[in-house]
Amino acid sequence: MTDKPDHKETERAVKELQKEITDSKRGDGVSLESEKRLQAFLDASPGSALLIDGKGTILAINKAGAKRLNRNENELIGMDAFDIIPALVSRNRKHHVSEAIRSNRIIRFEAQRDGMVFNNTICPIPDDSGKVKHLAIYSKDITEQRLAEEALKKSHHELEQKVNKRTIELEKKNTQLKNEVRLRKQREKQLDTIQLERTLILDSLSELVVYQDADMKILWANKAAGESVGISPDKLEGRHCYEGLHQRSKPCIECPVVKEIKTGEPQKSEIKSPDGRFWSIQGIPVQDKNGNLTGMIETTANITETKRMEEELRKAQNQLELKVQERTAELMTTTQQLQKEIEEHKEVKKQLHESEEKYGILVETLNEGFVILDEDLVVTYVNEKLCKILEYQREEIIGTSVIHFLGKLNRKTLNKRVAQLKKGEPVSLEITLQKISGGNIQSILSAKPMFDINGRYQGVFAVITDITRLKHTEYSLKQREKELKTKTVKLQEVNTALKVLLKAREHDIKETEKKILFNMKQLAMPYIQKLKKSKLDDRQIIYLDILETNLSEITSPLMKKLSPEHSNLSPKEIQVANLIIQGKSTKDIAELFSSSVRTIEAHRSNIRKKMGIKNKQVNLRIHLSPTFNT
Repeated sequence: MTDKPDHKETERAVKELQKEITDSKRGDGVSLESEKRLQAFLDASPGSALLIDGKGTILAINKAGAKRLNRNENELIGMDAFDIIPALVSRNRKHHVSEAIRSNRIIRFEAQRDGMVFNNTICPIPDDSGKVKHLAIYSKDITEQRLAEEALKKSHHELEQKVNKRTIELEKKNTQLKNEVRLRKQREKQLDTIQLERTLILDSLSELVVYQDADMKILWANKAAGESVGISPDKLEGRHCYEGLHQRSKPCIECPVVKEIKTGEPQKSEIKSPDGRFWSIQGIPVQDKNGNLTGMIETTANITETKRMEEELRKAQNQLELKVQERTAELMTTTQQLQKEIEEHKEVKKQLHESEEKYGILVETLNEGFVILDEDLVVTYVNEKLCKILEYQREEIIGTSVIHFLGKLNRKTLNKRVAQLKKGEPVSLEITLQKISGGNIQSILSAKPMFDINGRYQGVFAVITDITRLKHTEYSLKQREKELKTKTVKLQEVNTALKVLLKAREHDIKETEKKILFNMKQLAMPYIQKLKKSKLDDRQIIYLDILETNLSEITSPLMKKLSPEHSNLSPKEIQVANLIIQGKSTKDIAELFSSSVRTIEAHRSNIRKKMGIKNKQVNLRIHLSPTFNT
């Protein structure tokens, strides 16, 4: 990227051009080449720009303005600007123009039309006597900016609703778990830890600017273009734009730059990069004095909808810095071109004054603050926007050290950065400006050092962007995130306590089951066996068998659950195994079941087989005891 002229050099060039054009009015008039350069500069502006005289006659207009009026630029030259717009709009514009002529001050206002919002600036251009002769009108479409602000508010509201909804859900689940533990009706119920979603806020646009030659190779790129692909801007130079910015081997489909090369007209389109992001690309041709295409200015804006709130907050700062750098780059590029033309074409100095005067007006139409400081950080120039931000008059600021408008901490920071500026390095940092009313303005200062032809440090010129609203939004989000983290920690602590209670409950249930099984074996079953050996009539024997069967059915599920090895034993085999554990012999068991000894031996053999100890020298009673008594 080439070096850009400092503001003092531009100021000298403006004065020289002003003198040249004033002299040229008495001579041959403004040259055709100068007019072409003026028109190229106007066409490079993204908004509508035109120059009229005091009666409203159009003297110059850029392509964006002509396109907005659905007419050709040449066709509009000489027409009355108020006759080609609707009557209601015309009356409003005449009022603002009259006010600008009367007060000889810049008039700024917003207007809505056909669902779109425009930021309009009317700048009077006085002659040598101070009488307003011409007016420069600039109109920028800020509809997307307004929509982005509304989308940001909506996104913040949706985040609040999500947080409240998730908080209610967590509290309800927490209450359910407490009730389940307190009533002991369910044995297992765990509370899932829910981590609340974080989303990134900030729905704004970031623009990338690159300058390419006729072969689509990048000659220079701004900082945002490099950051979009994770490399420094100088590493993009010399590479094709589709390789460096979009990781492609050939131009993008519907690439506006390709169409621009073919048609020589500005083009605009949207593309999707391989990483899934969408971009709005606008190509503006750059021609030499003979009308030959020498290069293209490509502006790219990221229009991907914001989906992740955490990344949005981080990107917001980059987008703001990008916007500041982009505006600064435009101004520096323009002034550099003017300076070079003045040095190379001294013979037409008289004819360049009016063109230089028009360029100077653009500084006053910037939506960001612009200031020039000398080597001692004393203000030598300030635009109207920064005066409004600080609530000072221009004459109150000029001649005052910029330190006067900074807080103590920012003063130390800026003093440290002066050494960096004197080395020729640009500086970008956050500062807090103090208004005359005592309020603070959070801002981003992007400064570029100025040097004379001998390389001596002359001072800086800087663009200042107000980010107070963004800082307030960032603070609110951090506070909300802190509250959510606190709630999450509390819920995790409750979840841990509930798990401990559930585990203790499971242990109590197991102990109860053991006691029931033990009591049945030791207190009930022995007496049933004794009753069977006593003299009973047939009815009593039937009742006793029923009682024994029912008790076996009650205890059988507990015994099967206690040992997986017994899951394949039949109910009869479980009864036999239980009597073996109690020390009953085969004959005793046969008498209790009124079966033969051979039948009981068959049961013992099946038990050994199912337990995996058949034909092994293992005592069956000893083998069964640990599992049945678990």
